[in-house]
Amino acid sequence: MKKVALPDTKLNGKQKLIIVAFGSFVVGALVSGMIVFFALTPAALSKVTALRESSLSKTNLGYKFIDPLIGIKGVDDAQQYSSMKDAVQTYIDSQKKNGLVRASVDFRDINRPGGFVINPKELYTPASLNKVPLMMTYYKISESDPAILTRLITYKGTMDTDSVEEIKSSIQLVPGKQYTVEELIEHMIRFSDNNAVQLLAQNLTDTNNIDAYVATFNDLGIDPSVAVQYKDTITVSDYSIFLRALYNATYLSRSDSERALQLLSESDFTEGIDSGVPNGVVVAQKFGEVRLVDNNNTTVGKEIHNCGIVYYPAHPYLLCIMTEGTGDDIKGLETNIAEISRIIYKQVQTLDS
Repeated sequence: MKKVALPDTKLNGKQKLIIVAFGSFVVGALVSGMIVFFALTPAALSKVTALRESSLSKTNLGYKFIDPLIGIKGVDDAQQYSSMKDAVQTYIDSQKKNGLVRASVDFRDINRPGGFVINPKELYTPASLNKVPLMMTYYKISESDPAILTRLITYKGTMDTDSVEEIKSSIQLVPGKQYTVEELIEHMIRFSDNNAVQLLAQNLTDTNNIDAYVATFNDLGIDPSVAVQYKDTITVSDYSIFLRALYNATYLSRSDSERALQLLSESDFTEGIDSGVPNGVVVAQKFGEVRLVDNNNTTVGKEIHNCGIVYYPAHPYLLCIMTEGTGDDIKGLETNIAEISRIIYKQVQTLDS
């Protein structure tokens, strides 16, 4: 996979940032021939605001009596979560000496009002996290065109975009084999397969559905530049909207939302959030990895992100953690994410007792 150079982005104010992995397919397959329709920027939102279709559309929706709810922007930073937030913040601060540059955390107790966000304005590169909205795009298209999920696509194997991944599954696509779109979605989500992503992205172009991917971001009130620019463009809270839309089945049908979260629960990535909760607790989650290099192509840092829904007994909660660290070792950031997950799970147990 080619590198995507972003000359206007700096690391520590000095080094040019070059990001490797999920981005080249976005530039090559998604951006090519795409006309991006940006939604109106919503007015400044209060801390907790209902996000409805009327706030996203440029035109009159034609409804007189309804205004469909997309989700809730912001989070009620309730007092009952203050000790949890303090414990996470203390841990993050303690890890700065161990190579952690920055971290953002969004916690939401799904069945209770409230939660907390740490460093809510920090922007990160979603990388493979964008495989979730790509999956959602296909399921959205299938509502009017069910045949798209059974369309056959051949993986020729001429380019292996998984070769640049450090977090790589042992299960790979077989060169020369045909896969349905549904099977490619499964590989993309369960095994974070970049080759499946490339085929799915190209198929959007081939079927004249390329604008549907950007529409997924627009529909959920997320800046569509996240869909096409491979750089730091999204916050933890904005990304959590995808997961909340799936859990609440407010964007896709109930059956498609259920299927999407089932696939996320079958991910073979067991570090991060999943390793911070007891065995047997189901986590529907997706990770993303980004490599940061200087002008000499020397790795100077990493971004590792992990966002998901933890199905804690009695009431699930949403947790999104985005991190950046120095050096070439991703294990430290995986450990940071796992420890934050562990702190939150224990605190939830305390609140529930």
